[in-house]
Amino acid sequence: TTSIKKRSTKSFQQHLMDILSQEKNTIASDTIVWMPHGKTFIVIKPNKFVNKVLPQYFDSKIKTFQVFLGLLKRMGFKCVKSGPE
Repeated sequence: TTSIKKRSTKSFQQHLMDILSQEKNTIASDTIVWMPHGKTFIVIKPNKFVNKVLPQYFDSKIKTFQVFLGLLKRMGFKCVKSGPE
């Protein structure tokens, strides 16, 4: 028996919103979350995010946290390391 995996037609942004919209107590909910004001999000467990969440939502081209960050930067996201939420 041959299994064929259907490719997703969702964009990077759609997958990101799916991840951030997860209910509590899911694989993604303890790795990446919205900040209380809802303007930014934070990856709180990068290793778990890379090993458990990325393979579930993105194709095999996004295998590292650096690649994920690079895609965010290309989309206009900015990395904020400190400051107000």
